[in-house]
This record gives sequence, structure tokens and C-alpha cells, in this order.
Amino acid sequence: MLALLLWWPAALLAPPCRTAAPTARCRLHALLSEPAAPSHLLTHAWWPVAISHSLEKTRPHPIQLLGRRLVLWHDGGAWCCVRDACAHRFAPLSEGRVHGGCVQCAYHGWAFRRDGSCARVPQAAEEAQPAATRARVERFLTREEAGMVWVWGDSSEDAEAMSEAALPLPISPLLRQQSEALPQAGFMRDLPYGYELLGENLLDLSHLPFSHHGLALLNRADAQPLQLRPIAPPTPASSDVGSGGRAGASPTFSVAVENAPAADPILVSMASRLPSMVDADTASVNISFFSPHHVRYERILRPGVAFNVELFLCPTTAGHSRVFLFNTAAQRPPLPPLLRAAMLATLSLRSFQRLLLGGKPARRSKPGSADDHAIANEIFDGDGVFLHYQGQRMAERELTFRDYFIPTSADSMVIRFRRWLASAQESSPELKDMFGHKSAPLDTRLPGARAALLDRYESHTRHCSLCSAELARVRSASARCARLSELCSAMVGGAVAACVGRGVTARVGSLIAGVGLLAVMRLERAKSVLGEYEKQFVFKDHVHAEKD
Repeated sequence: MLALLLWWPAALLAPPCRTAAPTARCRLHALLSEPAAPSHLLTHAWWPVAISHSLEKTRPHPIQLLGRRLVLWHDGGAWCCVRDACAHRFAPLSEGRVHGGCVQCAYHGWAFRRDGSCARVPQAAEEAQPAATRARVERFLTREEAGMVWVWGDSSEDAEAMSEAALPLPISPLLRQQSEALPQAGFMRDLPYGYELLGENLLDLSHLPFSHHGLALLNRADAQPLQLRPIAPPTPASSDVGSGGRAGASPTFSVAVENAPAADPILVSMASRLPSMVDADTASVNISFFSPHHVRYERILRPGVAFNVELFLCPTTAGHSRVFLFNTAAQRPPLPPLLRAAMLATLSLRSFQRLLLGGKPARRSKPGSADDHAIANEIFDGDGVFLHYQGQRMAERELTFRDYFIPTSADSMVIRFRRWLASAQESSPELKDMFGHKSAPLDTRLPGARAALLDRYESHTRHCSLCSAELARVRSASARCARLSELCSAMVGGAVAACVGRGVTARVGSLIAGVGLLAVMRLERAKSVLGEYEKQFVFKDHVHAEKD
């Protein structure tokens, strides 16, 4: 039945291929006609829901997964997760507190353990506690790996047995090493479009020089024809090693970028500025999807120099999703002194050129820094508005991925992901309304619409301990500048009054007034700079027409 459902739209859309050069419809037909990738119940999987280091262990945290509202808290030993609704009168437990290892409802004080059982009902006498505490809340299994908290998507009685039999998490050795050495390196953000569009976007290499022009050396002018070649997934023995010593996970499907040094936007951008960094003979790029939640870009620049971009997806609600981003690098010997000096000289020259032209120096951020998170925010701002409206238009016109116009193999990973998701949805009928845009449209002509779509505070900063601390520091510095500016302005006023007349008092007053006026100007400039810096934690508009 599933094969028939996948076949008939392609049969209607795509005539038989009879020419030597297949048309876009023929190529889409070929992709749709391939055997479907193996799928499984979407609820029978571990899903990443939060970055560990940003969760306070002294309070409960609301999360959303597959359309369900859940609450996370730490009981002193591990993270716990239950349905975010008290068994008493369904008040949200996330509004309560952590007390004695339990999550306690703020409404009437009912407390629940990690297994979902009720620990205490304050309104019941001691002798009545056994009867009163028979109430339960729905419990979800949790684990902590690679700097993320994971939740099993099913809460049935056999969830524990199924979770133990599940494949290991697709966590690369590079990510494991980084999460141990630099736990704050992970980035997380909530997005105004669904898991299905997020998966498409993360598997789409060809959009990088256009959506993210001007960021991290990417440039529209560097865009080249892109051909993706399917490759056989590695065997578990040569793949990542999972917890417990079991063989690691293999990707559901993978592709290699043909002629990567001349086609991959990242390698092209790097080679155009630092040619010695990319070996045209050995450089390669592989893209893999590990169902249901992981996308991995593996880049080898030259022998001994490799790095991954590792992304994880979380379906929160229909029309909304959460993404996790990690940039990991292989351990490698230090660069030769001449190459290191050339790189520093090139970066310094580019920064000097930008300053001469009135621009800003190129940012050099370290993993896990506020600037690193700001760059990640810019990346997702580059896609946020049009992906939201893509989902809206597809929902309004009842379009599906089978209506896409696919003339090249650049979109092959997008179609394979969509076919996998369609197959998985068939196995998870309870989630039939989960993957599609259901929210009301936002009119960008209305004040605040773009701020809502590109909001950084609610979607990232509020959940990130690193950026929250940096924002508090910036606002505190801005407030100090404002107070000092007021003090200096008062000093200038007093000095001007002393200037009336002649003699030493007038000269001293003039000197104090000049110094105070200079201080006020400097402080106002500092306030302006701090105000611009504050925007990267709250909201910065991203208008592609203004990106030159």
C-alpha cells in the first residue's frame, strides 16, 4: 500500500524518460521510485530536547516534543521527565519547583517522583497518604549524552525494553571528545518552522552561498554547479562507537559531493582566501542523515585536517522545531609556522581592508563563546523568514514535496529525507498532524512580525546560560555608562557656571567642562556600541537585499 501511495503521484507528474538528458520531472520520478529508506515509529526513538549545561538543576524546565508538553527536572542523580500536567487539576508542573528530588506543583503542592508516581498530597492526612498518592503522571525515559538531554518519545509500559534495544545514538567520536573537553560548545535554538522543513534545510548544501552570503567567508559569487553521488553507508564496525561498547549507528543514507574542492561552498570559500588550506586532490565532503534526528557534514581539507558540522533536529510542535549545532574538529598536529603566519597575515589584512572601507573587522570566535553563538544565530536568521512562509504557502495550497521542481541532484538529499519521513509517518498515524504548518500567518508588513520570526531572546538567549550571562553583563555595563554620563553632564553644568568671570576659577572651570564634555561624548559612544552589541542577544533583522 505504501509503495502504491509513493508511486502514483510520481506517475502522474513524470512521463517516462525517453531522452538522453532526463528532465526535472524524470529525475524526481527516479528519486521517488527508489526503494524507501528503512523507517520506524517516530515515537520509538531518542530525541534531543535540551543542552545540558544551560539547564539549572534547581528548577523545572518546560519542553515540547512531538506535540506534547513535558517538564524536565533533576532529582539529584539524573534528569527526569513527565507530562507537564499535574494529576490533580492539570496545572503545569513546570511552573512549580524542585523539592526533595521531586517536581512539586505550584498550585496545591502535589509532588511527583521520576517514575511519575505521586510522593505526597499536602491536603491529605498522614493516614490518608497511601490512598491519596495513587495518582500518577505520564513518565518519559531520559538520558544524557554528548552535552544534550535526550527523551524517549514513547511512554508505554514496554518503553524501557524498546529503548534498550534501540540503535546507539549517532554521536561521532569527535563530538564525544568535544562535549567532554568543552561542554558549553553546543548551540540550541527554537525555529518558526517545522521539523520537515528543518530537515530539508539542513540537508541542502546548495543554499549556503545565497542564504548565508557574507557570513563565514560565504559569497554568492562562489556558487558552483553541485552534483551529489549516493554512497553506501559505512558498516557499524567502522562507524561511531556507541555507549556500552556496542557498534555505532550507521547513516540511513549518505552522499558524497563530486569534485568537492570546486563545488562545496565552504571549501570554495576557504580555497579562494587561503589556498594552502585545501588540497585539491584529497579534499572531500560527505553528507549523511541518521534517522530520525541527525545530519552530519564531514569535511576533509587535506591529510590530517578534518572537521564536522553536526546537527540534531527536534520536532516540538506542528510548524515549530528545535535545532542543535556542533562544530567539531579532528585532533591534528600544529600548522607549520610559515602557514600559520600566512593565515594570520591574510586575516589581519582583510580586517584592515574592512576598517579602511568603513566595515567591521572579521570576527574570530572560539567554540562555546558568545560570538560563536551570535554567528550561529545569524546562520538560522538567514533562513528563518522564508522557511516560515514556505510552510505557510505549502499548507494553504495543499502542496507536498512531490510538487517540487527538481532539475539537479543538488536536492537529492532533500527528497530522500522527505521520502523517509513519509514512510515513517505511515508507521506513526498518531502524528499525522505533526508535520505541517498549522500556525496563523504572520504579515511581515505589520510591526513586530519580523521581530517575532527572528526573535533571538525567546528562541535562544533565555535558554542559554552563556548568552544570558553575557546579556546581563552588557546591560549592566550600559546602565553604568548611563549613570556616569549623567554624573559627567552634571559636572559639566557646574563647571560652566564656574567659568563666569575671570581668574583661576574660570580657567579651572573651563578645563573641567572640557574634560567632562569629552567624557560624556565617550560614554554616549560606549552606550551606542553596547546597544548594538545587545541586539545580537535579542533581535537583529536579516534582510537579504541589504547583504552586499
